Amino acid sequence: MKDFGGAGAPIVLLHGLMGRARAWTGTADWLTAHGHVLALDSRGHGDAPPGPYDTDTRVEDVVRVLEDVGPAVLVGHSMGGMTAWQVAGRRPDLVRGIVVIDMSALGKARTAGWRAYFDSWPESFGSRDEVAAFFGREYAGQGRFFAEIMDERDGRFVPHFDPAQLLELVDSWQRDMRAELDSVKCPALVVRGELSSSSREELTAMGERLPLGSFAEVPGAGHVVHYDQPAAFRAAAEPFVAAIP
Repeated sequence: MKDFGGAGAPIVLLHGLMGRARAWTGTADWLTAHGHVLALDSRGHGDAPPGPYDTDTRVEDVVRVLEDVGPAVLVGHSMGGMTAWQVAGRRPDLVRGIVVIDMSALGKARTAGWRAYFDSWPESFGSRDEVAAFFGREYAGQGRFFAEIMDERDGRFVPHFDPAQLLELVDSWQRDMRAELDSVKCPALVVRGELSSSSREELTAMGERLPLGSFAEVPGAGHVVHYDQPAAFRAAAEPFVAAIP
């Protein structure tokens, strides 16, 4: 767990697949004006232990932290957004609000596609600039994101995770999760990047289905919304977070 500081009620940041707690620095910089900001590493990422990767374990990891720090606003990107609504649905006493960034509840991720994606990567990179260039061909923000999540080993830069373990995580959400949204009783904001491959129709419908839900779209952003367009993401999310008591 990374503590970004700030005072007041907790705000807990949940990264997406391949992310890590420390990669939330840019978002945490402004969130600290609204509470005590913490970020968690999910199983198989950062400093977290490997597996198991089932939904119950992933949710319980967050619940244990919230039982310690108190009811929180959860801000989750992609997989982290899914975790946010699942924690909120199961333990409404521990969640004051959620921000779901670019994650569909239809669970259409396919393990074979992710495996091919990982296989297309070089084994290592010579510099963080090389990482940024490789992953930032469509969106510069995505390149910056990957440059930050790589580890340096023997002068080369490699993923901080084992791709085989992440494929187990993807397996755990290959299902329709829309009914889970009905149990989320706290305020909820669904955010989509305008240029993301996530379906606008699906994410808009999620904002409508959540009992206290709303939807916002960030212009010019792909999937890694908070890296692609950080100022526009802040403009969309900060008023929501600030209004939660």
